[in-house]
Amino acid sequence: MKRIKELHDYAWYPACMREYMTDFLAFFALHFFQYNPVFPLVGKVVKECGISRIRDLCSGAASCIPRLERFLNRKHDCAVEIELTDKFPNLKAFQRIASVSGGRVTYSVPPVDALQPPERENEFLIMFSAVHHFSLDELERILSGAMDKACPVGFFDYATRNHVLTLLLMPGLIPLILCVTPFLRPFSWTRLFFTYILPFIPVLIFIDGFISRWNAYSPGDFKELARLAEQRGWVCESGTLPNFFYTGEVLYFICRPSCALEQNGI
Repeated sequence: MKRIKELHDYAWYPACMREYMTDFLAFFALHFFQYNPVFPLVGKVVKECGISRIRDLCSGAASCIPRLERFLNRKHDCAVEIELTDKFPNLKAFQRIASVSGGRVTYSVPPVDALQPPERENEFLIMFSAVHHFSLDELERILSGAMDKACPVGFFDYATRNHVLTLLLMPGLIPLILCVTPFLRPFSWTRLFFTYILPFIPVLIFIDGFISRWNAYSPGDFKELARLAEQRGWVCESGTLPNFFYTGEVLYFICRPSCALEQNGI
């Protein structure tokens, strides 16, 4: 299936519009608990692989990272640090999250391309709401670079290839944007103007939302990635989990060294 590039993936896309979009997506993912079902999967990898550092790729506005950090460090005492990165970093959002994290969340000011190999070894590379932006060949590049550095990988996305859900959810997207915009932070009169007077933001989010659903993956799409990883002795798992009282689902693909399982007697 031919992939279509989302509007905000282009370098010419206005930075303020990209930030307004990622702020909305962050609010939606956070307050509708989109990724809570996969937090235990992340915690399992952290424990099994002895991870002390997580790098979040394509962070956007880092929607679920504060909740994930609390789940790992406060609830399960993992003592892990999370770094936010993005090719088009939303530094305002990064700064807000880092300032209230007690030093557990940091961020990269320079842009970070997810396709570049990781600089450090034994980091857990995670990606929320972004896997549908990449082709399978690009995901293979990310995975291969991670394996070269012994870095476990976790891809998570609430955009899944489910046409029934698309038909049910997409018509409600613009009304949802209109309802939640006054509650988005930081407050911006410009955001209100381009939402209610000249509704560029709702239209642009709707267009990219439809494209993201079109580009979305299903668990079966990762079979070739898993096969390549397993040839190198790694263990992979993929599937979907229900979220928000079974009104949606979250896709996951996790790949980690098999030695982590052996060391823990699994």
